[in-house]
Order: sequence, then C-alpha cells, then structure tokens
Amino acid sequence: MADAGAIVVNAVRLYEFVLIVRVFLSWVPHAPGHPVIRFVCAATDPLLNVCRELVASVFRLFGADTRSSPVDFSPVLAFLFIEFVVVRIAALLVSRF
Repeated sequence: MADAGAIVVNAVRLYEFVLIVRVFLSWVPHAPGHPVIRFVCAATDPLLNVCRELVASVFRLFGADTRSSPVDFSPVLAFLFIEFVVVRIAALLVSRF
C-alpha cells in the first residue's frame, strides 16, 4: 500500500507543477490556442475557479471586490487545499498500517 501512497503523492506533486506553470502563464503573454497551454488551463481551471469563487465570497464579506485587487489569491488557496489533502491522505495511509 505504500506504493499507492507514493503514486498519489507523485501525482499531486505533478499537479502542483502544472499549477505553477499556470501561475507563470498568467504573467507572460502566451498563445491560448497552443495545445500545451490548453492542457494546462483545462487541468487547473476546475480547482482555480472554485478557489476564485471562495476568494470572491471572502472579499464580499468585507465589502471589497476581487476585481479591485491586482493579485489573484486563488492559486494560494489551491496550494493550501492541495497540501491539506496530501496530509490527510498520508495520515489515512499511515493509520491503516
């Protein structure tokens, strides 16, 4: 079962790398129709869209608008969520053995 845990952790780390690529793509001009960029966006958009909605909800609680912020906090929230999931999976795998 330790091999399954290693596979899950490696898959999550690969997803984190794709997420980092997505963050860098937001800073540089790129061709949105390129297959690699389409893949990166398709892989990261589901999580980032949920995180953007959560960040927007928090901003609304304080009477602010996310469009007024020059910084997109959704990748930070996404990385925190990913780390939380990895820790929970590791704890689950360790408790089983």
